[in-house]
Amino acid sequence: MNEKFVGSAASLALATNRLGINIGIMSVLLATFENRTD
Repeated sequence: MNEKFVGSAASLALATNRLGINIGIMSVLLATFENRTD
């Protein structure tokens, strides 16, 4: 295993995890906003 490859894979996984969390928060906010407006 190359150390540079492991580092880039870890940073990619971290970025993907952060992006997934942001999408989850945005979808929750969007759902609550749509539920609030009748």
